[in-house]
Amino acid sequence: MDLIGMNSINNYVKSISMQQKWQRKKESGNFSSNGIRSVNEWIEDQKNKLSDNSSDDKNNDKILTGIRTKMSCGGKLSPSEKSYLQRKDPVAYAQAMEVESERAAYIRELKKCRTKEEVMRFKMSHAAKSLTNVNAVMNDPHIPQEKKLSAVMSEQQKMSAIEKETADFVKSGDYAALPTEREKLKAEKDMEKARSEEKLCKDTNDKAEEQESKSAVKDENGALQKEDHRPEEKPEITKEQAENTPEARKVRRAKAKAAYEESRDRYAGELISTHNLSGLKKA
Repeated sequence: MDLIGMNSINNYVKSISMQQKWQRKKESGNFSSNGIRSVNEWIEDQKNKLSDNSSDDKNNDKILTGIRTKMSCGGKLSPSEKSYLQRKDPVAYAQAMEVESERAAYIRELKKCRTKEEVMRFKMSHAAKSLTNVNAVMNDPHIPQEKKLSAVMSEQQKMSAIEKETADFVKSGDYAALPTEREKLKAEKDMEKARSEEKLCKDTNDKAEEQESKSAVKDENGALQKEDHRPEEKPEITKEQAENTPEARKVRRAKAKAAYEESRDRYAGELISTHNLSGLKKA
């Protein structure tokens, strides 16, 4: 296996090295620093062990090096880069296609988030999943070291892609338009308060109206004259006002955006199902 792109793993594994080391200390009961190898140390071992078997042709291919570096940084490959990678390194090409598929799925789900905090939780859930996958591979004695390194590199590429897409989304207007959890809660409380106050005011005014009717007397023309007329009770905030606060507008837009993305996914899924069914019938 060649060594191109191995250095790019270091930045990724730094974020999980301490977690790995702490977990191994807990499992062994040895909380000293001696004898506990971090993921970084493991990667360094693999570089030394595999260096003699590296492919000089691949190492000296500047185009391939550039493509691998781009993948490691979370960049999107152009059609020509994909074609070149497919010819020169089918294994890396298969990994790139897997990353591309996961990136697309991540973007679709990211657009369905309804608060800024939900975006961050969604990102962290993918990071946790990646860490779980790395731990499983690293601790499996039946997987060859070369395949372990390849698996870690694949996870690194996926996480780099997710990091980039999240960063791009945060910079976008779509993220800025999302409410925070606090804004969402305020909008919900305002609406609940408006409904409660409008109901209370209506009940109070109905009772007052009923009492005034009972105490009314007829004037000389026979018309009812209500006594002790009192001003009508009005809510502090109406439902219309609650629906048009800045927080409520953000929540409403986020909900509509998420619903649109979900309906588009369903429609795309139906098209794929119809196409597959049509193909089966022809076969």
